[in-house]
Parts: sequence; C-alpha cells; structure tokens
Amino acid sequence: MCITYKKSRPYHPQTCGKVERFHQTLERYLGRQPPAASLAELQLQLDTFRAYYNHHRPHRAISGRTPLMAINSRLKARPEAPPAAPHLRVRHDTVDKAGRVTLRYLSRLRHIGIGRYYIGARITLLVAGHHIRVVDEDGRLPRELTIDPTRDYQPLGTPTGRRKIGHYVPRQVGTITLGFRGSLQQAERAAPRVSSMRAFVEAAR
Repeated sequence: MCITYKKSRPYHPQTCGKVERFHQTLERYLGRQPPAASLAELQLQLDTFRAYYNHHRPHRAISGRTPLMAINSRLKARPEAPPAAPHLRVRHDTVDKAGRVTLRYLSRLRHIGIGRYYIGARITLLVAGHHIRVVDEDGRLPRELTIDPTRDYQPLGTPTGRRKIGHYVPRQVGTITLGFRGSLQQAERAAPRVSSMRAFVEAAR
C-alpha cells in the first residue's frame, strides 16, 4: 500500500492538531455523561460516541457531511489489477498466389507474408493478442511473429543469422601458388591477376 509511518515530535500538540481537536470533542462529550462506574460502562460510552461521530454528526470542515460519507466518496488505494488476458482465436486460411494470408487485427485487414513455397497450402493461424503463430497441415511452424500495428503488410524480413549478400559477392577466392619450378616470367604474369583479384575483393567488402 506504500504507507510511510512518521512519528510526531513529543510535547508538541500542534503536530497532530486534528487528533488533539478530536480529543477535545471527545472530552466534552464525556463531560456531559454521567460518570462511568466501570470500564465496561466507559467503553459503552466511547462506542456510542464513535457511532454518533462517524455516522450522524455533521462536520463543518467537510461541508456538513459525516466522516463516513466523506471517506466513502474518496478513491481507495487498491492493489494493481492483473494484466488482462490476451484475446485468443483461431483462423484457417489458404496461402494466396503472393505467398500471403490475411488476418483482421484492430479493425484493419493485415497481410502476413508466409512465402511462395506455401502457395495454395492450408494453414492455421493461432492468434494470442498481437502474437501470431502460423501452423501448416503437417504441424510445422512456417512463421511466428508479433504484428506491427503501424503496417498493413507484415513482411518476412531477413532470416535470423543470415547475412545480406549483394548481387555479386564471391563466396570463395582462389589463391595462386607458385612452385619452386615456376619461372620468373610466370610469376610476373600472375602478379597483375592477383592484384586485380585483391582489389575486387576489397571493393566487394
């Protein structure tokens, strides 16, 4: 509840002025009652005063309302409500010619990319709020995604761990090894090719 306890300064009634004022009202009430002959009778007088003070006595500081009316009209501190459970639903669809399926999300039709490999395949979409799982007829999981509400089309994107490769990047660069029997002329002819290949590799990087 985030309640902090603070102690008042001793022998300084102004620190707890509201409580001291209540004590004055209580003393005036008890002064008009016959002296209590026992603790049980005193407790009965205190209980009667408490019920009258909280439920019936109008209070000038709170616009003539009773303390019970004032406290019931205020917002109460309560523990935070648990997060709402996501909306669950299941949708069956067929992958279209563009390799996509459709799903209505936040009152808008979304297109989810599955891939041209699955064109014509029957799939099932397991929807849990904004989290989507796509399952094919064999139980495989072609795609799992979190919908971006700012986009109507949800692209496949680049698979995790695969680097983007340009139009022409050599996967393997051969090296030229000269044996001891190679002539000086062969080495001179090979040198420009090695230099040009190194330049191409550096440019591709």
